[in-house]
Amino acid sequence: MTVVLAEPETLQPAIGAEDLSALRSIISPAQRRAWHRARPWPMVVHFLAVWVQIVGALALFLVFPNAVTFGVAFVLVAGGQHGLAMVAHEFTHYLVLPGHRRLNDFLGAWVFSGPAGLAFELYRQRHFAHHRLYSTEHDTKTIYRRDFTGGRFALECLRSLVGLDYVQQAVGVLRRLGRDRRESGPGTRPVSLVSAMIPLVGSQLVIAAILCSIDPFVYLALWVAPLLTMTPLLSKLRSSVEHLPLNCESGQDPTGKYYKATAGPFARSVRASWFERMFLSKVNFCYHNEHHLWPQVSYQYLPRLRRQVLEHERGERGERGERAEHGDPGAPARQNSYLSMLVQFWAGR
Repeated sequence: MTVVLAEPETLQPAIGAEDLSALRSIISPAQRRAWHRARPWPMVVHFLAVWVQIVGALALFLVFPNAVTFGVAFVLVAGGQHGLAMVAHEFTHYLVLPGHRRLNDFLGAWVFSGPAGLAFELYRQRHFAHHRLYSTEHDTKTIYRRDFTGGRFALECLRSLVGLDYVQQAVGVLRRLGRDRRESGPGTRPVSLVSAMIPLVGSQLVIAAILCSIDPFVYLALWVAPLLTMTPLLSKLRSSVEHLPLNCESGQDPTGKYYKATAGPFARSVRASWFERMFLSKVNFCYHNEHHLWPQVSYQYLPRLRRQVLEHERGERGERGERAEHGDPGAPARQNSYLSMLVQFWAGR
């Protein structure tokens, strides 16, 4: 097995099995167990902040209804809905209430995943498959496999904003569910579509009842419309930054099995500004490479892992580590932001 530790500034070599084992050993089993459990009060604050963003955006338009506040509210709600999906991701890994899995799944499904338009059980199934198969032809996440060069960037944005990406993803989920049913062997139990849809439909009905009692226009224009259009766009842009190699990071292994011929499965960590965190990187999603290496670690400890990974890389590459101390822009300590990565996609780097 090989893993590409992708730094946007530089092309990183693939890591072989021995080096991968050494990398994963930079945290002890005791640290791994301790970092599996998030600190409760920061977690509550971070999770509630997502709903505060949504409610605040809706309140802004309701108190000051005009075209400008509508546009601001639309974008903020979409960022919040995307944030709900990222918080749901923590629940899928049993990282919120690891000692109470039923409660973990109930809260994840009804309070975060369902409102984000995701069927929790199906999402978990697809996401775990993504962890096993990312960058291969069997990866359950394919939304990042797009060409953003030049004018195609605008076309990809338009594709999401007219709802095509939402429809495509929904159809893809149903197709995979059908295939899993056909291929399931004795003793296996595929996810029930009906049971998976109950929290999604139920939570959406609750939201519809609340917002329609205030103003049906707000429900349709500032909840349903963002959920079907801009929220999938934000998800696509984030996923592309996480998993789409630049042209200069591609072609290392033309005969290999990984997307764009990288030497191994590809994941990227980036720096996220406070503005990008409002829309693209709730709960430390920007540390995506570390998440793929240690999926059992809570989001709260991913920044610490990132620092340890960089220290490990500096130890492996003494010369580059020395340059990092003196601010060399090509050293591994330097990371691009989401925006700068999207600009590089557009430029065809």
